[in-house]
Amino acid sequence: MKKNWIRILVLLLAIWTVGGTGCRKEEAPRFTLPDGSLDAGADDIAVCRGSLFWCSDGSLLMQNGEESEVILADAQIRCISADGERLLCADQDGSLTFGIPVSDGFRVTGQEVLPLPEGSIVTGVLLAGDTVACLWRETVNGADHLGFYNLKNHDFFEDTPVTGQAYLAYAGEGRIFVGWNLIEIGGIVLYDFHVQSMKRGSFSTEDHMGNPTHIAALGYNDADGCLYVLDGRTDGAHLYRWDAAGHGGQADSVIPAEAIRNQPRKLLFADGCAVVLVWITEKITVCRDFLAEEEAEDKAVTVLVSEGFYNDLDNLSEVLLSEHGVRLNVKVVKSEVLLTKLLAGDDDFDLYLAYATQLPLGYPVWEPLEDYPLIAEQTALFDDDILRVCTVRGHVFGLPYFMQLANCIYPWNTALADELGIEKPAPGWTMDDFLTLARDLRQRGYYLAQDAWLLTLRDYMYRYFDAWETGGLTDDGTVLRAYLQWGKALIDEDLLFHGDWNEAASSGKVLISGRRIVNLLWGNHGEYVTRPNFDGEEVYSDTATFLVMNPKSTRKTAASAVLAEMIDPDNHRYTYPAQNVYYYKDFSLYSFNNLRDPEFFIEDEKRRGDYTDIWNMDEETQENYAFYRHIMAHFRVGQEFTDEWLSFAYEEADKYWNNEQDLEYTVERMMNRARMVFEG
Repeated sequence: MKKNWIRILVLLLAIWTVGGTGCRKEEAPRFTLPDGSLDAGADDIAVCRGSLFWCSDGSLLMQNGEESEVILADAQIRCISADGERLLCADQDGSLTFGIPVSDGFRVTGQEVLPLPEGSIVTGVLLAGDTVACLWRETVNGADHLGFYNLKNHDFFEDTPVTGQAYLAYAGEGRIFVGWNLIEIGGIVLYDFHVQSMKRGSFSTEDHMGNPTHIAALGYNDADGCLYVLDGRTDGAHLYRWDAAGHGGQADSVIPAEAIRNQPRKLLFADGCAVVLVWITEKITVCRDFLAEEEAEDKAVTVLVSEGFYNDLDNLSEVLLSEHGVRLNVKVVKSEVLLTKLLAGDDDFDLYLAYATQLPLGYPVWEPLEDYPLIAEQTALFDDDILRVCTVRGHVFGLPYFMQLANCIYPWNTALADELGIEKPAPGWTMDDFLTLARDLRQRGYYLAQDAWLLTLRDYMYRYFDAWETGGLTDDGTVLRAYLQWGKALIDEDLLFHGDWNEAASSGKVLISGRRIVNLLWGNHGEYVTRPNFDGEEVYSDTATFLVMNPKSTRKTAASAVLAEMIDPDNHRYTYPAQNVYYYKDFSLYSFNNLRDPEFFIEDEKRRGDYTDIWNMDEETQENYAFYRHIMAHFRVGQEFTDEWLSFAYEEADKYWNNEQDLEYTVERMMNRARMVFEG
């Protein structure tokens, strides 16, 4: 009996040693290929059992030390993938070959055929355990389709169709990351997919919110548990990183090493080492230190962007590097973190992008920009009113990244106004004028406006909370009291049309209706009316975002280059014809140069009947431009000191409008809270 137990122990020890039970797996060979580039002429790449493989002209090759060898010749291979010890090769028609690299070549272990529609062209495969994720197109340059093929039961499942180009990365344990470049609307979609359940996971990104808008390559790094995306808009000059264990959201923007930039096509990680396939040259680059050296990071201009804010500053990377030798590093932080760092005087960033409503310009958190030569050269091109909007206390505090006038003007139903014999209100009309006209129209069975007030408490705050100049309130409660009474009259007398803008526009009973106008000059025809005001003095405020220099920056000259290039018309940041605000004095700076085929777009717009020759200034455009200039002359940036007051104020206003508390008590509570806000 004792001998039997000894034999059993010996047998178990033998099994443990060779890994027969899976309790002690044999470690996969380390990836030892040295850093550098291979002129491989590669169509696709994979790493299996520590070795590099690629396909070229239909053959499968392996890098063996300093030499490469063909291990599967003339097999019509188009794309490859690896999972553990297995390699997967696929041809254009969807024929799959599975195998194991061995010392004398490649041992085929199985073959399958993907059940794709006839005529499909396979563009990518990913091996994930018992599942093959595949990409195919109906035409060579068409959109990708994504499907999953189960090797055990031969089930085939197509993922939700997306019109775009897809990229795949395997994270182990049946988890796949899928990235899409959206063809029609731009931007990306990024999510994870679990092949066992055939369901999308919870990983996601906020589209157009500080993340890449175009993917060049996608890869998962098991060494740090992060998902990486090389930006396609900057030829890989920016590398975005997500903690893949989390649920996505905002990415860190990090600077990649020079070796893995230059039009990347595919990104893999092996033992934490980046392996990149370059698009045009078809070279393969191996780079262990795939992030820029600390010296290069130290020389980079760092821009902080509030979480959830869309930006495409990375598109300046190439011109900044080539023209100024400046690297750009965009980092996403929470809004409260940005504010804390500003007030603390931190010097670990150089620029920050923020809404005007978030800028505490009463504090020394900004650097005057007018004396920087590169910036002065560009601001000399600005329209005077644009420069005025960027100036406080005689100094340029920042440069406009984005502005709009959409909330300052509204569509005016000219046909209905003519039918009723009503003259369009002139700029400068007040809420009292609004109320008088609304009552007159209501008695005649019509409405002045849809159920969305043209003046709000946010407008009041923009107008009477002066956080920049006086640092306090400029209303003693008189205007606020009149506004609350105005709003109560609109409610009690049922003076607003109940319905959305589309219903208001189609009803034929509303004078001010339809979408708010984003652009006055391009592609919009018809009459507009300005927003009414509180006291007869024309003041318009709306969204504006500025790039501002940190006064504690140690790289101010380099940071000034970023600001200057952002507003340089040659970079087309502000030159789109449909831009919301026109920044330059000279209209010749607005061009179609940013479009590949301007003549095509112009002719297409003429066929549709919405072409406006904005540069030759036809009669209609001249009228629109005069109206636009009038608004800009009375425009100022909205100064929102805190959202906390606004939330409180609306609650109090609703109580008055709903007859839950009286007027004077409501005004007192709202004004007291405003004073508390300004006192800190």
